[in-house]
Amino acid sequence: MKLKKVLLWALAVIISLGAMFYQRMTGPTYPKKFEVSYQNEDFSFSLPRSNNGRPGDYPVEIQLPESFSGKVIWRLFPTENPWETLVMERKGDTLSTSLPHQPPAGKIEYHLELIADGKVIALNDDTNVVIRFR
Repeated sequence: MKLKKVLLWALAVIISLGAMFYQRMTGPTYPKKFEVSYQNEDFSFSLPRSNNGRPGDYPVEIQLPESFSGKVIWRLFPTENPWETLVMERKGDTLSTSLPHQPPAGKIEYHLELIADGKVIALNDDTNVVIRFR
C-alpha cells in the first residue's frame, strides 16, 4: 500500500514536470523558432509572440546573411482584415522592421516571407505567429 502511494506521487511529479517543460517550450509567451536551409547552410531564428509590456512599436529582428531580404505580412487577430506588408530593412547582418503597437490584450498575426537571390524561401511552417500585447 505504501509503495503504491510512493509510485503514484512519483508519477504525479514526473507528469507535472513534463507539463511544465512542454509549456515552457511551446507557450504563447515564448518566441517561435524557425530554421531555414539555403545553399546547404542552415540558419535559425525566432519570432516574438509577446511584447512583454514594452511601449511603442515592437521590433522584429532576425540575423541572416546579405543575400537575404524579407517582408513581414500582418493583420489584426482574430479578423479577416486584409494583410498588410512591412519590408524589412538591412543593418549589417540584421533584417528588421516593427509591428505596430496595440492596446493591452491586442493581438497581431503575422508571418515572414524571406527572399534570397530572387527566390522565396519556404519556412516549412504554414501557420502564422500571433503576438500578444500587454
